[in-house]
Amino acid sequence: MSIEEADPAQSLRDAADHIVHVHLGDSNRLLPGHGHLDWKAIFKALREVGYRGYLNLECSTEGDPSQTLPATAAFLRNLMDA
Repeated sequence: MSIEEADPAQSLRDAADHIVHVHLGDSNRLLPGHGHLDWKAIFKALREVGYRGYLNLECSTEGDPSQTLPATAAFLRNLMDA
């Protein structure tokens, strides 16, 4: 979506009835928060459409995964709770 959609959050709203699984990776294919995507808007859209399914990281990592993965989990939890 980061390449093909002008507004990923709106695309999620438009496709709400068809979303069954969400893969997460930033604009640079790294962990969420390491690129240019507006994750706050994306998670807001997922909440608005009532998405309650699975989220899965589909990306590469930078640095030590024992540090970056827990930090990313905290980042995502904050977005889900916002």
